[in-house]
Amino acid sequence: MKFEETLSNDHLREFLSCCEADFLNVMNHFIYGQSPYTLPRTLNLYIDKLGNNELITYERRKGFEEKFKGNLKPTYLDHSILNEICKDHETYDIEDCVLAILAWGQIYATKNNFILAWKSLNKPEIKSFLEDIRIGRSCNRKEIYQKFTDYRLSGELKGLNTPYFTKLIYFLMRGEARGYILDQFTAISANVLLKKNIININKDNKVDCKKNDAEVYEKYCEFIEDLAIYLDNYFRERLEERDAKIEPKHAEIFIFYDNKDNPGWRSKAAEIFEEKKSDHLLKVD
Repeated sequence: MKFEETLSNDHLREFLSCCEADFLNVMNHFIYGQSPYTLPRTLNLYIDKLGNNELITYERRKGFEEKFKGNLKPTYLDHSILNEICKDHETYDIEDCVLAILAWGQIYATKNNFILAWKSLNKPEIKSFLEDIRIGRSCNRKEIYQKFTDYRLSGELKGLNTPYFTKLIYFLMRGEARGYILDQFTAISANVLLKKNIININKDNKVDCKKNDAEVYEKYCEFIEDLAIYLDNYFRERLEERDAKIEPKHAEIFIFYDNKDNPGWRSKAAEIFEEKKSDHLLKVD
């Protein structure tokens, strides 16, 4: 699938206009300490939840607080910091990475979400699987996504679905061909841009692994990679001024980004999607 061959022209001009407005914020998103995002739920909140539910020892809690000091309250985690945490095997173990990723993703700090997710991800088999991803023993994004799906559908993995386990895939994987974050916002945006239902979105506008298998995920990842090539060409002159290039990680943020003061493509895509909800953009479950 090539982006330029499959892209619908219906909303292309509007999308590119939003990309131009968001260009600096998206590029700065991956520069240490310059991300425009803030995290209302602090890392300290999640550590408290684990302690209050007796899911970590006193020593483990102190270990978290020592390793993440300066990032506890408020939480200053951004893409670049989180990437460094997941790459640093000497300082951070897999539990540190999982805590940081879930906090960065702002998972609901409830018993049915964060607490269930933490318990599931710390089961020996799943924890070993996460470590395999991190060290590169598991390096095929389709296979990784499928295994997460199998855990989810079997009941072994609770508290998180596609939007959160693709966050784990994205941050734990190494190398160029990573898996990318797939949530309701990126799914809606992809379907609208392509004017094709490559991702199945349910009646609550959620992305559920029951309706989206590893083939769907691979199509989405290929779309992100093709979009990066397209946008890199489109912004080539501006990128040369910065000595930079647009990578898939930027392309994903371009379809996700929304400026609160000046709503961007994410809001516009959501409006278009709602108008076309009974059309071919959506397969209702």
